[in-house]
Amino acid sequence: MSEPFVLEAAGGRRWIVGSPQDPHGDGYVQTVTTELHDDGMTASTVVKIDGQGRGSRLGRRRMVGQGRLRGRLRG
Repeated sequence: MSEPFVLEAAGGRRWIVGSPQDPHGDGYVQTVTTELHDDGMTASTVVKIDGQGRGSRLGRRRMVGQGRLRGRLRG
């Protein structure tokens, strides 16, 4: 996946999930940048997905947020 995933709603609200990156090049830890855009404000964070367990299936990975996203998109 080289392009970010973008989910847009009415009024310019957007959720953007970037492409997974392997900062160490070992295939064990992946990072993903995510952003929320609404009402002229942006919240962003980087999520670390570590490869605890065997294999590389996402279901076996533990997601650890490297920051907090507060608030929510109003519907």
